[in-house]
Amino acid sequence: MNAPINIQGLSAEQKLELIAELWDSLTRDSTAVEVPEWHRQEIDRRLDRIAEHPGEGLSFDEVVDSARKSLHRDE
Repeated sequence: MNAPINIQGLSAEQKLELIAELWDSLTRDSTAVEVPEWHRQEIDRRLDRIAEHPGEGLSFDEVVDSARKSLHRDE
């Protein structure tokens, strides 16, 4: 096992890199984290809503464009 990390001594960028590394380690094995039943129920509820109202909502591209505009970034 690796030595403990002094999180307080890390820069914001280093903390974000650590978060990404932790997330990647969890997602390598889909059985590592059990999905709670209420998550499954919420997904079902949202899928039902989409099926009932297909014209509502935003596309992924529209969400990304909106987020970029709110951040005042043009990428």
